[in-house]
Amino acid sequence: MEKQLETYEAKKMLEFINRAGICLLAIIFLIVAFTKATQAQSSSAIRANQGRLGLLTATTSGTYVEIGADIARALDNRSNFRIVPYLSSGAIQNLNDLMTYRDADIALVNADTLMNFRVRNPNDPRIAKLSYLAKVYGSELHLIVSRDSDIRTISDLADRKVAIGQNGSGTWLTSQLVMRALGVQANIIPMPNDVALEALKDGKIDATFFLTGKPSAIFQRIRSDEGLTLIGIPFNQALSGVYKAAEFTPEDYPGLVTDKFVPTISVDVILAVYGRYPVGSNEYKLRSNFVRQLRANMAPLQFPPNHPKWKQFSFSEEVPGWDKAEATMQVLSDSAENTAAGPSIADLMKQGFE
Repeated sequence: MEKQLETYEAKKMLEFINRAGICLLAIIFLIVAFTKATQAQSSSAIRANQGRLGLLTATTSGTYVEIGADIARALDNRSNFRIVPYLSSGAIQNLNDLMTYRDADIALVNADTLMNFRVRNPNDPRIAKLSYLAKVYGSELHLIVSRDSDIRTISDLADRKVAIGQNGSGTWLTSQLVMRALGVQANIIPMPNDVALEALKDGKIDATFFLTGKPSAIFQRIRSDEGLTLIGIPFNQALSGVYKAAEFTPEDYPGLVTDKFVPTISVDVILAVYGRYPVGSNEYKLRSNFVRQLRANMAPLQFPPNHPKWKQFSFSEEVPGWDKAEATMQVLSDSAENTAAGPSIADLMKQGFE
């Protein structure tokens, strides 16, 4: 009886050991499979982020957002690039985020933003780390009033209620700088552009500024029977160096321009970067590849459905107050050398003709 009991207990023990062994093997298999899957996922994530570039644009509408979308559409999945546009309140926030936000690699910034930052923070060491990859376009300052009002020039804005865009936007900064340069003291009201346009129609404000690249879809939709008009902003010596003379025509805005043209000013919009990286570093290579790919896709970017402002894009144009990024200069230098390596017209002529 005791032997039978011992045999039974031994069998049970063997069964337990076998089951435990099977469970242990199953656990080991699951751990190995999970580890491989995690490693594969991590490798995939690493590869995906190697070509990721965060691009700061603006609010949900406007030329910044359209340009950012055009870049993402043109470069995504080319040379392993993934352009990730981020929304913001505009140029001033973009400059601040570019210097502090980890995922901000490139930012659309108005050229006067750095001048304003430098004046207010002359000893900030971060200024020396800022540069630009290219000038993208000129952004025009729109000044809209009611056609029935007695405001005929920008000087007439004195003591009037004038919307200047939301805090931190390019409109907010440029409109104030321009009014100061022209000696205009208005009752300024920070207000988002879409809200300001409705407030103007309702008579709650007297005028509104809007800095954006023409033609703006928002203003193209305005009909002549809505009673709004653009008034001129004169260009003078005080505005030179940072701003340029520009104009609006009836072709730009049929519902807002009735004369041959309306004068205004424009400010350069650039692709800004932060940080000076040594040649050969991963950051430098990423920027250089971005410049090369953007340059390679410039021809299709200048046609619909992309924004018309792409026709103003320039890698070579100098922007006052800004240093050009070394990555851009290197790409342009390489391109010039490759071009120079070919035969000249004179050399081709020497070969004669049949």
